Amino acid sequence: MKLLFLASLMAFTTCKPNTKNNQSVNNMPGISDSLLSKVDSYLSSYVEHGFIGVVLIADSNGIVLHKAYNGKGDHIDTSMAFAIASNAKCFTSTAIMQLHEQGKLSVNDPITKYYTNVPSDKINITIHHLLTHTSGLDECYCIDGETDEQKLVDGILQSKLAEPVGSKWLYRNENYFLLDYIVEKVSKMNYRDYVQKNILDVAGMSHTGQSGQEKEKSVMVAPFQMDSLKKQPVYQLNYKNGKIRSDLAS
Repeated sequence: MKLLFLASLMAFTTCKPNTKNNQSVNNMPGISDSLLSKVDSYLSSYVEHGFIGVVLIADSNGIVLHKAYNGKGDHIDTSMAFAIASNAKCFTSTAIMQLHEQGKLSVNDPITKYYTNVPSDKINITIHHLLTHTSGLDECYCIDGETDEQKLVDGILQSKLAEPVGSKWLYRNENYFLLDYIVEKVSKMNYRDYVQKNILDVAGMSHTGQSGQEKEKSVMVAPFQMDSLKKQPVYQLNYKNGKIRSDLAS
């Protein structure tokens, strides 16, 4: 099966999609107007230093602040959804734990149960290692822009380990690439469909989705700041043929 593509790293979300304004909200008791004003002033002071986005503050009584902060030329409002990048790894980990609780997999399963031709230096990697970034896998730039499942998996598994399995915490997206495919293999569902049915729908997250679902969700996703990204030193490594790597397209 082919992922549509690594949605665990491409999700977008919005807190209150039907409120198209940039105003503060403080109709609930629990926070004083003076404190709210200080918070608003503090956030506003950072706009000139490049901060843009939507802030939502809530307490047990409800929403006390929901406001969009714009720099020059920006057009952000409180209805916009924002890409949440690797924060969306929680969808993958949730899916894995759901399948674990259902007895369809175990977090202690070695990856050899799900992948063939695993090199000898990686046969002891378990799902737990992938979940906790202790597999020893390293960044594999050879898979940049790759959407074919087998080529992507082969590229990861054939690359050299950065650390011995289980010896060190090392944050790598490659761990979750492999987990996404395990979700598909075990559930016999496309990853996107699994997340939609078993996580988003259950949680009532009707305005949260994955790259490519913007029209389905009827949301406007805030524009990706390409110019600012180009200033980063890893820019050339993260692009292939002018297209952003799927795991960073958020």
